[in-house]
Amino acid sequence: MLHDALRELLPDSKLRDFDDELFVGAHDGLSGVQWHVSLDRENMTRRFGVNLEGLSYKGRRPILQFIEREMGAPGLLGLLSTVEAPGEIVMHFTRDAWKGARSRVAIREWHIIAPRALKDLTPGMWERALIEARSCLDEPGTGRGVASVTPLETGVRENLETCPHINFGVTLASRGSISERLRELRQAKARLEPIHEFVSKTIT
Repeated sequence: MLHDALRELLPDSKLRDFDDELFVGAHDGLSGVQWHVSLDRENMTRRFGVNLEGLSYKGRRPILQFIEREMGAPGLLGLLSTVEAPGEIVMHFTRDAWKGARSRVAIREWHIIAPRALKDLTPGMWERALIEARSCLDEPGTGRGVASVTPLETGVRENLETCPHINFGVTLASRGSISERLRELRQAKARLEPIHEFVSKTIT
């Protein structure tokens, strides 16, 4: 039903489903910055959010542009005065690990910034996170990096490909009708629009 509400919210988008050991949901299918809904399998939390993965699109890696521009001239913290209720927006910066092109592996070192309210982000925390996220990509910035990480399934460290992934989301409470869920999605989207616009501008 949440998927149906997202389809009504974004009628011109070709929604793409995702389903792995961590999350299940759907996004708008665009390259780079995406709108999405997700269900966290661990705690059954539903969120609507802005998402930028560490993927490459025809040789272009948008998250690298975002990271390097923020490292040179940080602008994210300046959004706090323009975003409605930043204490209710959850930010999460992660290190994704991969075996092969599409097989993501849950790892112990997943969090770069564990989920927290956007209002709690500090300049020092953001600077350290950007440096760590940049290290998840190879030095020329043309591909994924390689790091020694610990898959949760085995508990044994191994070298895997890595890339960063940043997410800003609003937790969803409604479990009612499609119209009720759509109303909540519209409110969440309005709250996140400044962030979506900001991240999109940094990678154009």
